[in-house]
Amino acid sequence: MIFGSAILSGAATFIYFVKTGQDTENLFSFSFFGKLLIIVILIIMLPLILAFSFYFGLWHSLHSLENIRIHLSRQNQTIVSWPALLKKSIPLTLLAILFIAAIIYFLRFNSNNSSMLLTFFIGIAILTAPHLQVMGRMYRNNDSLMNWFDCD
Repeated sequence: MIFGSAILSGAATFIYFVKTGQDTENLFSFSFFGKLLIIVILIIMLPLILAFSFYFGLWHSLHSLENIRIHLSRQNQTIVSWPALLKKSIPLTLLAILFIAAIIYFLRFNSNNSSMLLTFFIGIAILTAPHLQVMGRMYRNNDSLMNWFDCD
């Protein structure tokens, strides 16, 4: 099953590169396969919740932040540093943490862990809805913005 999933994922990635006209040399680079191998091994070895947390919390977030940093650097025509980007993100990050803490606080009286987990994921999905709109607008306005395969 894992082998079949890996083959299907590889084929889908290749088709994506070809259909979007992206540089297929990046597809066959060590950087891409190294990253893919690390994430696949971790996801296979970790329990589902931890695997999702690793992917979403680290992998996806770091690539998105790097794309935001590059976009802001191009927009401002000056390099935006990681510390400057993180400093700008503090207010909304604190608001998100408060929102998640509120969800946990109000659900702690419920003894059904499955219900709590489901509500937690729904809360995170609601919290990330503005992120989808902002990132979509950013990518549409800058077609040449590097994709996650190029982030080193």
